[in-house]
Amino acid sequence: MSMTEKTRAIALAMAVLLATGGFAAAQSSDAFKAALMAELGMRADGTREAVKDDAKGAKSEAGETLILRDLYAKLDFRALWFTDKGATARAKVFIDRLGRANAHGLNPEDYLHGRLAKAMSAFDPAKRADLEVTMSRAFARYAADINAGRIGPNRAIPNLYVPPVRPDPERLLLAAAKAADFAAFVDGLPPRTPQYARLVKALADYRAIEARGGWKPVPTGPTLKPGMTDPRLANVRERLMVTGDLKEMGAKPAFYDKALIAAVKRFQFRHGLNEDGNIGKGTLAAMNIPVDVKIRLQVLNLERRRWMPPDLGDQYIFVNIADQHLKWVTRANTEKPKTIFVSRVVVGKRYHQTPVFSGTMSFARVNPHWNVPQSIARKEMLPKLKRDPGYLTRNHFLLLTRPIDNDSAVDPHSVDWASMSRSNFPYFIRQSPGPWNALGRIIFMFPNPHNIFIHDTTSRSLFARERRYFSHGCIRIQQPIKFGEMVLAPNDWDRKRIEETVKTREELQINLKRRLPVHITYLTAWSNKDGTHHFRPDIYKRDKTLAEVLSNVDQAAKRAITDAAGPGKSG
Repeated sequence: MSMTEKTRAIALAMAVLLATGGFAAAQSSDAFKAALMAELGMRADGTREAVKDDAKGAKSEAGETLILRDLYAKLDFRALWFTDKGATARAKVFIDRLGRANAHGLNPEDYLHGRLAKAMSAFDPAKRADLEVTMSRAFARYAADINAGRIGPNRAIPNLYVPPVRPDPERLLLAAAKAADFAAFVDGLPPRTPQYARLVKALADYRAIEARGGWKPVPTGPTLKPGMTDPRLANVRERLMVTGDLKEMGAKPAFYDKALIAAVKRFQFRHGLNEDGNIGKGTLAAMNIPVDVKIRLQVLNLERRRWMPPDLGDQYIFVNIADQHLKWVTRANTEKPKTIFVSRVVVGKRYHQTPVFSGTMSFARVNPHWNVPQSIARKEMLPKLKRDPGYLTRNHFLLLTRPIDNDSAVDPHSVDWASMSRSNFPYFIRQSPGPWNALGRIIFMFPNPHNIFIHDTTSRSLFARERRYFSHGCIRIQQPIKFGEMVLAPNDWDRKRIEETVKTREELQINLKRRLPVHITYLTAWSNKDGTHHFRPDIYKRDKTLAEVLSNVDQAAKRAITDAAGPGKSG
């Protein structure tokens, strides 16, 4: 079990311990017990009928049926949700919270809210066992979905390596059965992090904007700059007032004054645009994204937040690929967390995407060699070498017959490059330390199977770009020496010592006395502590993929709950 899974399990176990009071399940009659056993595909003698399992999604249903059999056997087939007179207090609380699931980006009807609510108000005792099982299935799905996400994050999502932490359905249902304060238990299921709570509030804010009619698009035209007079500026003012970036229209709506400059820069800040105050093509396009699209982004990113562990570490490094920024957060587990370092970063190209995962930074290297990945050597460098073998020497590369072994270097001009191809390329390429090195002066390692790390770069002009997707997947940092000074401080390294070591051009590894959690994420919508709601372009098209996967999962889950009524009848 991973640390993330353990954290979830411990948190859930604590919730059960804190919530558990006297056993609160409704008493069962012999008739109800028999009906419930039949509903679960169990014979009166306690033997079990086979559970249907096929390729159309019934496997999940079969697993849930087995879980419910075990659960209700432990409860001696007593009811959780319905007595012979109707719904229990527990059922009423659940239906109330389920009706509000939309606040978390979940559709109540994916969990049969309408059907179950109607059954509670027009209870049919003859259907009690069927309703009991259906309600348990709905609760198990809802509780797991709102706690850890509707899907395991690795499912059908490329470049996503987050261990699934979906809670055990039987444990959730047992906790529901034993909770002395069931309302508190249900309210404690969503992630209890400030970041999640802020995004829930942002979703409510944008739904309120949508209810008021959203915003009108700003007409296209030439770039609008401070000091200009243009009738379209009145449209810009109206647009920015809707989202609170601008407080009032002002006396001259068509004039680009200081108040409007500040509002535009605030909008640009919230959308990851260069804060120049000019309303060009990019800023205008961001202003004209409809409110319903923004809402869908917030819903998708609530799902991503539910994948994250509740504890990222008391201090940690956080890289948002979509934002192209790195942040260092301290005192994260206190009421006043603090971001002590922020830097622009360059991340992977669309065809060399930076993956989502977590690791632990354990060492740094000053004056690193660059061991060129074989994929780059064969696909990108080999064509150059066929034309010009001298390229290697001019750029301080070694051609090796053994990886990392400088003593195995051969003269590039001695190779029959015409006979070389991607499939038979036998060499390894390594770049020596120095100002020419593609990794720059210092790298920061958090060992992982993706060979991703944070490093300096010689291509410093790229940090001025608004969109910074240029690497082969690794993370290039704009302020490497400042970052290194902070990372290495517990090792008694300061800027002077780093810079003096850089001058030697000798590679040196420093094992960190303070190891740091590193979380590489992909968030296209979030909210900051200052109340600003942020959005970023989906450069990797991961929002689209996630939306499609969630749609399929939601439909399958709803069918499973619906079709599962009376599994014993078909079993």
